[in-house]
Amino acid sequence: NVTTRYLDLADFLIIAEKVLGIEAKVLAKGVGVDLAESALCAPSASFTGVEFYEEFRHKAAILVKDLFKNPPLPVELGELLMHVSENLYSVITTVGKLPRVVT
Repeated sequence: NVTTRYLDLADFLIIAEKVLGIEAKVLAKGVGVDLAESALCAPSASFTGVEFYEEFRHKAAILVKDLFKNPPLPVELGELLMHVSENLYSVITTVGKLPRVVT
């Protein structure tokens, strides 16, 4: 039995801080925070206990689609993904020990 840990807004802001070099507290005050929250909620969407996206690949796809469709950060998402791919180990290490962000 596999349990999925979904990213929340705090996770997203800490990752964005690491990748962009902009403090999470500053990013949290940005106009795109609601877009990020919406995209982050999509992979866990369900109705009467039945998940819309049961497979991990579908969860990942809907998250990336929503982030591309409505970019929540002050940079192009392609640029962000390029930074993430260049610094993947650092980002993965960061996700493993995420502090909570106070907005």
